[in-house]
Amino acid sequence: MGTRTTGNAAGTVLVTGPQWTGQVPAQFQTPGRHIQSATYWVWIIGRILVEGQHDVPVVNALQDQFCMQTLSDWNHQSNTSDSPNKASQASPARRFDAQFDPRAPLTPDHFRTVVNDALRSCPAQASDALLLAQFGAVGIGAHQDAVLAPEAQAALAQAVGSVQALVQSHESHVFGNAVKQTAQQAWKLPDYLGDSFGTHLLRRAFVARQGIGQLTTDEAAYLRCEVDADGALLNGAHSYTLHFAPGELPPVDAFWSITLYRCSDYFLVANPIERYSMGDRTEGLVRDADGGLTLTLAAHAPLEAKARANWLPSCEDDFFLCLRAYLPRPNLLNGDYVLPTPQRLL
Repeated sequence: MGTRTTGNAAGTVLVTGPQWTGQVPAQFQTPGRHIQSATYWVWIIGRILVEGQHDVPVVNALQDQFCMQTLSDWNHQSNTSDSPNKASQASPARRFDAQFDPRAPLTPDHFRTVVNDALRSCPAQASDALLLAQFGAVGIGAHQDAVLAPEAQAALAQAVGSVQALVQSHESHVFGNAVKQTAQQAWKLPDYLGDSFGTHLLRRAFVARQGIGQLTTDEAAYLRCEVDADGALLNGAHSYTLHFAPGELPPVDAFWSITLYRCSDYFLVANPIERYSMGDRTEGLVRDADGGLTLTLAAHAPLEAKARANWLPSCEDDFFLCLRAYLPRPNLLNGDYVLPTPQRLL
């Protein structure tokens, strides 16, 4: 829901579970106003563009108007409200614990506990029955609570370790197939993602591990860069520039940003100026004399004033860049537009 699908005016969207069969109120029968989830757990992420610190109060006021209600509460309020514009009252919050800490080591026993608990709360779809039957041999399943035999425990440990390594090294399979690649093109774009991962389970796991919260490609394209112009991994021991020629900024119909992440944990890098991304709405950037834009990637603040104004802080070890292009234009998706490659300075 948002600019591309439902516009920017005020409105309400109905989200229902996989087995819900109730009557859809007329207000939610127009396109984009009813989303039927394939699972019982739903994660809603609100993304709002903030154009600098001065814009924060405006965005906070907009966030204060967001309200989540059960359908029964919404129906009750709609039937009793004396004004169609009367502010909605949120339904009481209910918490649940997914028991998962993305920073914690993923041991086989913890993996099994988390997955089985999730399967009890969110029964798998019928299309996954064959897979679940196979996983039962290593204790994965909604009713698989028995202590595993030593050989099954060993098999689960081997599988968890192998899969983690596979997901972490799977970038070449997940990225790079949807755009034209050259030896100089360090940025890679994932395969096109529509409304569902379908049967592409490895990509689904990759996104859950390294691209959490990824939108559909029509909504946002996520391009990733881990190497410089020489093919060497980006590392905080070096400084880099990223130069956009005049008129060659990322082609989008909304906005774009480049965020820097540490490779070891895929999280943002703490830094003294609290700058974690740069983009077309970043205040204070200094353009080149010809109208181009040169960003500096470095672990420490550059000495030169212009480079310091355009500084995206890195970490002391390996890092990668992620370009988020919101409402990307066709030439970005088909590879006609080529992003610049980071150039190592020292």
